[in-house]
Amino acid sequence: MELGDYVFDTQDDDPDVAIVVRVPEEETIADWTYERNGKEISTTDENPDYSADAQLVNVTFVRDLENEWPEWKDVAPAEFWDGVCDRSIPVYGFPEGRLGYVKPPATLEEAIEQIQGNVDVLEWRFSEQYLHIEKMNETYAIRPDGSVSGNGIYADYLEEVVANPSEEPTYKYQTWPIKSVRGSGKALDP
Repeated sequence: MELGDYVFDTQDDDPDVAIVVRVPEEETIADWTYERNGKEISTTDENPDYSADAQLVNVTFVRDLENEWPEWKDVAPAEFWDGVCDRSIPVYGFPEGRLGYVKPPATLEEAIEQIQGNVDVLEWRFSEQYLHIEKMNETYAIRPDGSVSGNGIYADYLEEVVANPSEEPTYKYQTWPIKSVRGSGKALDP
């Protein structure tokens, strides 16, 4: 996950949208502690299904940002951590695997721009956490980690675009007419 990604808690039946404000490279969920009822608790304690060495991701809920820091959208994501700390906006620690993307992660943005004009359907299915693609009655999926599934004739093209989104694909099926682009799933507006 990257700073500024819109995320949600996959274990919450009615999740609120949050923003990633920090992904500390050397910290795990065991390192993030807070006090509740006079007792120190770690994110590991609250997430027994995750390994204590799982990557820590700190988030702040969008509603808190909008209430306490209305101009937060005008700030670079690299400044989010200092901004929320300076304003005492609540920050929460999660294991990375517990968070889902509300919209495709930033790591797929360039690939989406290149693909969207060449497919019949392109939609982010956030409850399943993949980019759903249809082309000529064939179905493909691109996961947040960039892996491509689907065995149709365009799988190689998609793998190439995801691996090198800023380069022109060398795959022979480079131009496809677009029919529609739509979204699906429960509406969570960032």
